[in-house]
Formats: sequence, C-alpha cells, structure tokens
Amino acid sequence: MALTKDQGQAPRLVEALKSLFRSHGLRHADIAAALGTSRTTLKRRLAGHGLTIELLESLCALVDISLGELFELATLNDDKRLKRLTLDQENTLHGDVRLGFVFTRLREGWSSQEIQRECRIGEARLVGYLVKLEKLGLIDLLPGNRVRLRTARDIDWRKHGPMWHSVDKYLADIFNMTDSDDAELSRRVAVVKLTPTSIAQLDDMFHHLQNEIRRLAHNDRTASPEDKLWYAVLLGARPFEMNLDSDADIPWWRKGTHPEDATRRNGPKQVIEFRAKS
Repeated sequence: MALTKDQGQAPRLVEALKSLFRSHGLRHADIAAALGTSRTTLKRRLAGHGLTIELLESLCALVDISLGELFELATLNDDKRLKRLTLDQENTLHGDVRLGFVFTRLREGWSSQEIQRECRIGEARLVGYLVKLEKLGLIDLLPGNRVRLRTARDIDWRKHGPMWHSVDKYLADIFNMTDSDDAELSRRVAVVKLTPTSIAQLDDMFHHLQNEIRRLAHNDRTASPEDKLWYAVLLGARPFEMNLDSDADIPWWRKGTHPEDATRRNGPKQVIEFRAKS
C-alpha cells in the first residue's frame, strides 16, 4: 500500500525514522545498501514518492522496532499539548515529592489503579493528589478516577528551574544508596573526544535510548509488582578540559574553569545507570 503526501502521518513517520537512523549512526548510503536500492531512490521514497507500508516495515527493521512502535513514537513527537508549565505549577510539583511523582506516572500513561498498586498508596490519598493536579490545570479528573492529561508526556522543564533541581535532589538521594562496589550497580562509561556533529548525534542517541527504556517499562506494566524493581536511569554527558602536563591534583576540570579549581566532582560524566533499592 502506497502512502501519499496528503496522508498526514507519513511526514511524521519519516521524521521519526530519520531520528532513529541518526541515533544508530546510519547514513543514507548504509540504508540504501541494506535495502538493495540507490541513494537517489531512497531519498525519493523518504520524500513521500512511492513510500509504502512494506518499505516502512523494512526501514523499521534496520533500527529494530515494529511499525506499531514507529507510529507511537511519531505520535509522541507530534504531541501538541502543553509542554511548558508555569512557574507556579513547577513550584507546586517541586514542593511535594509525592504529588510530583504521581504526575510523572500519569505522564507515562499509568491508570489510577496502577499507581495504587505499584506505588503502595491508598485510594483516598491518591484522589487527593489527583484533585490537586486538576486544580493546577495539569489533568482532567473523570468518573472512576480516570485521568485525561492536559499536558504533553514529554515536558520541557525550565532549565535550572524548580523541577530541574527536584530531579537532581531525588536522583542524588537514590545514588547515595550505592557505591562503586555495589553489586547491584549497572554502569557504562565512555570518555571520548567528539565533534559538534557527533555531539548532536549523541543527543539523538540519548533521546532514542530514553524512549527504548520507556518501551521496556510499558511492556512490563502487566507483570506482577513482585516481579519488578524500581530503577532510576540517568543519561548524561558533560564537556571537560584535560592537560596531563598540569600540576593540578587532577588533570581534568570543568570546561571554562581553571585547573587549580579542579576537584573530583568536576570529572567527566557519561552514560550511567543506577538501580534503586526497593
């Protein structure tokens, strides 16, 4: 079945695919070779000329996702609901860790029943939080404690704003549960030099991995609570400067500072995963 330009979802599907290709480091030449076609033909197909369901399935296979998952990803990226909250809304969520956490679960598509079951909270107390979220203008509370979000799932939090600092605090609390000898700690580190083009690709990779982690969690939602553990996952990358000839205690430091000010906490941070103990 061929898709035409006037079929509104086709451009969004292609944009979602292009993002996945970038995160996987796939170039047009690589994709064309895998499909047994020319780069010119591939570009025409991606521009909407002769794009078919069968071709979309083949393209999805190159990045190991299903066509259904591609549609879901394209819809997520096209969410037109509120993505930036007011400062008052952020301050209120920041001021009550439980309220903020209930809101994050709703943004992940959880039902009230799931939140009760997975977060060990009574119905009366949960309803109190839902009422607060409705008064904040973040949700519509429907009969049967059903919820309709009035925001996008992927919110653009203010940089260095209330919720930005809340995440720092909550993650720090979780990280303090572990040390480098913790058998439950899962960690991967890469210290590299990258061009601006590769840094942009790294950001795409992080975004893709974030969606993959959410997809795993979505697939596990029907599993018994006893068969699951809470996980906190941090993806981060920070530039730093290095000079092995420096007399500073540590030969690397935060970009833009002086070597004499370098401390271990200013060292490079890359992709790290931490497991929160239940």
